[in-house]
Amino acid sequence: MLTGLLKKILCPSLSPTTTDPSHANLTIDQALASIHEGANLIGMQRFAEAETLLRNTLRAIPQNADALNNLGIALFNQKKWHDAEAAFRQALHSRPDFVDARFNLAILLGSLKRAAEAEEAYRQVIHLHPDHANAFNNLGILLQNQNRLAEAERAFQEVARIRPEMAAIHNNLGTLYVELQRHAEAETAFREALRLQPDLAIAHYNLGKLLQNPDRAPEAEASYRQAIAIQPNHMDAHHNLGLLLSATNRQDEAEAVYRQALRIQPDHANLLCHLGILLQSRQRFPEAEEAYRQALRCQPDHIDAWFGLGNLLSEQKQQNEAAACFRKLLLIQEDHHDAQLNLANVLVTQHQYHEAESIYQKILCNHPNNANVLQNLGNAYKAQSLYERAEQTYRQAIRSKPDHVHSWFNLGNLMKALKRHDEAIEAYRQALAIKPDYVDAQWNLGLVYLSMGHLQEGWSRYELRYHPQRTDRNVFPIDVPFPMWQGEEVRGKALLIVHEQGFGDQIQFCRYVRVLRDQGAARITLTCHATLLELFRSLPGIDHLLPHKPPPTYQHHDYWVFYCSIPLLLGTTLSTIPAMLPYLHAPEAHRIHWGNQIPDGRFRVGLVWKGNPNHYNDIQRSLPDLAILAPLWTVAGVTFVSLQKMHGEEEALSPPPGQPLLALGHLLLDFADTAAVISHLDLVITIDSAVAHLTGALGKPCWVLLPSWDADFRWLHHREDSPWYPGVMRLFSQHKPGSGHRSDPG
Repeated sequence: MLTGLLKKILCPSLSPTTTDPSHANLTIDQALASIHEGANLIGMQRFAEAETLLRNTLRAIPQNADALNNLGIALFNQKKWHDAEAAFRQALHSRPDFVDARFNLAILLGSLKRAAEAEEAYRQVIHLHPDHANAFNNLGILLQNQNRLAEAERAFQEVARIRPEMAAIHNNLGTLYVELQRHAEAETAFREALRLQPDLAIAHYNLGKLLQNPDRAPEAEASYRQAIAIQPNHMDAHHNLGLLLSATNRQDEAEAVYRQALRIQPDHANLLCHLGILLQSRQRFPEAEEAYRQALRCQPDHIDAWFGLGNLLSEQKQQNEAAACFRKLLLIQEDHHDAQLNLANVLVTQHQYHEAESIYQKILCNHPNNANVLQNLGNAYKAQSLYERAEQTYRQAIRSKPDHVHSWFNLGNLMKALKRHDEAIEAYRQALAIKPDYVDAQWNLGLVYLSMGHLQEGWSRYELRYHPQRTDRNVFPIDVPFPMWQGEEVRGKALLIVHEQGFGDQIQFCRYVRVLRDQGAARITLTCHATLLELFRSLPGIDHLLPHKPPPTYQHHDYWVFYCSIPLLLGTTLSTIPAMLPYLHAPEAHRIHWGNQIPDGRFRVGLVWKGNPNHYNDIQRSLPDLAILAPLWTVAGVTFVSLQKMHGEEEALSPPPGQPLLALGHLLLDFADTAAVISHLDLVITIDSAVAHLTGALGKPCWVLLPSWDADFRWLHHREDSPWYPGVMRLFSQHKPGSGHRSDPG
């Protein structure tokens, strides 16, 4: 995060003079009065008037050092740097030992970043006036800014010797000790400054900066609040107080501090940026976006605001806009590593792999062992199905940084998807050894165990699907005044079984209603998607059936439970899966209706070739088009029936030449209709979809086409059948991504 710098206190500003006893000729009284009046005008910040008056005075006494010094001050404050320098040097030409003019010249040179000349001028002041505390102080600041810290310390210590009561010098010593990592001495110095001057806001602020760590956060907070109480418009104190409150999870207070400060200075770009970061962390995305954009209106080249806005837009899936933000940032700061990396990551989501890879490689030229970049490059290779290169890159990241947890995790994901399960387990375990609370690694490890048939190890981790730290979490516990079932005795109890995840999950796991009823459950309420309601009325053992949208008002039950938690709580293993088929039935009225739509006398095969495109693995599980199935039409005596809903409906209505198809999918209103059609079919051929589970639950023959890449855990590994649907289901696993399907395992 951006933080305000520790502040040093400069000496009093340029020093005007009012008399010069060496001029005692002509109209001396008038000249002295003019010089005195010019000094007064400078004190009132009426610099242009002072300049006019002093120039008139110098026409009468051209070499008067006091008038020249004061003219230099008037010019300096009007930013007439060249003329001011000339005035100070002319004053010193007239009076080489004029300490005030030499001191003022040093301040001017320092302001113009002419450090070597300024240093020489301060040293000449000290030579002329060995106890000139302000010269020592400013020399110390000059040296500190050049990182000549030991010399700076000696200069500040001279000030403390000359004027030990000067609170400002103790503040400056404190800032120096912070740079020297001598924090105890820094704290002592700041506290001494505050002992001498309790209302020195800058010392309160600097002490707060020093104390801003988790162990001393309350003291830091008190210091910032004291600085603000003394100086209400102290923006750095507001800013850092907000950062501290945010870091200690007091987000409401942090926001209030930021907004209070912005009322004082609405165009403070840093505050606006950090307000955006805070609002983004609280998922108040429109407000966060406005804060970032306001920061950029105030300061169009604000690096952190562009970066924050880019991240926000990327998080909101506005990838084109996010990429534009990162590109603008890189025009300002070409070597901004994180912006380069995030731009490349956005490009991967847009399938612009060539440019993304080019950016990753550019970063790696300067940081060849950057594990974070390497693992993102691995992700880009994986997205392009370049699995061998992805694996090599992940392993390179791990060699560069053996404790890079995300590289282990992504390597595990790759091995899991490639069905190299032992290697996946090893990678996830390495990730968990580094970060034991890595919920996503535990979740994916559970999926590997489930796909291998190790159900007991898998079910417990499957509960992490509703853990608050799960990425892409889409399951949320319900808020009801009765407990979640944890496997207690159900005899005589009322159970509420709650909808979750997709249609296939609900169809697969609704079978447990009969099991729970057989164990003595007195009352069972089941919630489900509305399109499943009519079908689920055929499920024995249900007392009440409710749609999950809109959220129903639940009567009191003894327990509630998710569908997919029941296998864990009942200790389901491969040998104890309740597979009494069929456990669902099409309503008779639906069967009669759809029976009239399907011709008799031929072998009737239902087809599903596409799933929901929003599914994380749909590009692998769905077929590109109906033409892929053209070889099926070479089998004589078959009627093909499309069960395709929504995605693919248009293709079913206009099938490729030579592939006649009875398109019924677009007419199906719910799963009861689909079940009724399936009841009249001899076989269903489908990709991994809810229809596969429905066909199995109806006890009808089903062939399931499974992808090689990241097949769903419930179909298990190295099997041609399914213990969930015994005797009716045959699995055809793809040999490798992009290939056809085969019936042998693998």
